[in-house]
Order: sequence, then structure tokens, then C-alpha cells
Amino acid sequence: MCNKGYIAGFVALAVVFGQDKGITHYQSQEYEAAQDYYESVLMDNRNNPQAQFGRGSSAFQRGDMETAKHGFEQSLKSHDVQLQSKAMYNLGNTFFKNDKKEEALAFYRKALELNPEDKDAKFNYEFLKYQEKPPEDQQKQEHDQNRSEERRVGKECRSRWSPYH
Repeated sequence: MCNKGYIAGFVALAVVFGQDKGITHYQSQEYEAAQDYYESVLMDNRNNPQAQFGRGSSAFQRGDMETAKHGFEQSLKSHDVQLQSKAMYNLGNTFFKNDKKEEALAFYRKALELNPEDKDAKFNYEFLKYQEKPPEDQQKQEHDQNRSEERRVGKECRSRWSPYH
């Protein structure tokens, strides 16, 4: 009976430390290796919300918005409210990248409902909500300014990806 406890503890530690491998790849901007790692974790357990989140974050950085969306949606099954909030935020980023402003706003709002202190979600929500459509003659001037703001909105996924923070 005691050996089962050690085995269960070892397996739990292996999962935690194994996930660090994905984090290490991600932090080194080795997004393909990170995604491959998370997909290998998911082969053993498709219901691992942290691995789904890591897979989504890695796919997002690689520009694979469909896989990112699926990973973030699957990570919403977690009972961890912080992970759910991060997934909502990153779904907002994913929809923003796909030019779906209303959907992005809805996910940023949901992220804020789960975590009202989330400054990035608040910034992105307010940025999109109060963004006015400029007249056609001003669009070219403001396009460059908006592109720099878009980079901030889309970039946030990079710093917010870890389910452990």
C-alpha cells in the first residue's frame, strides 16, 4: 500500500516537472518544440487543461489560430479560475487576431469577470470597445498607430501563457 503512495507521488511530480519542459521551450521562443511537447502530454491525457493551455499558447505564437483557439477552449474545463481567466483572455487575443472584434470583447469581458484585477484584459477590452472607426481620409495616418497598439494586444499572450502564475 505504501508503494502505491510513492508511485502516485512520483507520477504527479513527473507531470509537474515534465510540464516545465514545455515552459522552458516556450520561454526560449521554441514554440514548435513547446507545442510538440504539449501534444505528447495530451496523447496520454486529453483532459489535461494545463497542457491544453500550453498547446494553445504555443500555437498562438506560431500563428496557428485554430489550434490555439481549440487549446484555450479545452483549458476552460479546468476548475482553476485563474487558468480559466487566462484562457478567456487568450481567446480574446485569438479572436482579435482573426479580426473578430465583438467576440474578442466578449472574451476580455469574461476574463475580467473571473479576474477583475487583470490589467491586460482591461486594457485590451477598453482599447477595442472605445476604438472609433476613423473617416477614410484619416485611416492611413492612424493605421500605423493602430498597428503598434495591435502588437501590444496580441503580444500579451506571450507573457501570460503559464498556467502556474
